[in-house]
Amino acid sequence: MQQPLYILLVEDDEDDIAFFNLALDKQTVPTRLTTLTKGSEVLPYLETTTERPDLMILDMNLPRLHGRDVLVQTKKSPVGRDLPVFILTTSSAQGDADFCLANGAEQFMTKPTSLAELSGMLADVLRTTRHREPSQRPALNE
Repeated sequence: MQQPLYILLVEDDEDDIAFFNLALDKQTVPTRLTTLTKGSEVLPYLETTTERPDLMILDMNLPRLHGRDVLVQTKKSPVGRDLPVFILTTSSAQGDADFCLANGAEQFMTKPTSLAELSGMLADVLRTTRHREPSQRPALNE
C-alpha cells in the first residue's frame, strides 16, 4: 500500500477549505491533510512537527502574514527550503505569479470555480509530487 502524501494546506477561508476537501476526496492518490489558517503559523509548525509534509498548498491572501511573505520565509528557512510549495489563490495577476515562481514556488494556480477543475489541478499536483525521486522529497526533521 502506498504511503499517503502529506499535504499542508494554508488557507483562511472556511468555504475554500471545504471545497479543497471535496476535491481531495475525489483523488486516487492516498493523502493526509493538515490545515493552518494563518500564515504566521507555518514556520512554527514546520519547526516543531516530527513529520514533514510532502508539499504545501499556500493561499496568498492570508491574515497577519501575506502568502508572499510566507513563501519567502519558508524558502529561506532550513525546515522549509526543500518543501514543494504550490500557490492556490484567487489572484490571476502576472506579477503575483512571477513573484511566487521567482521565490521558489513550484506552480502558481488561480482558484477555479468548479469542483471538477480543482480536482484536476489537485490531481496534477499530487502526481507531480508522487513522482519525485525520494531524494527530491522533503526529509523528516531531525
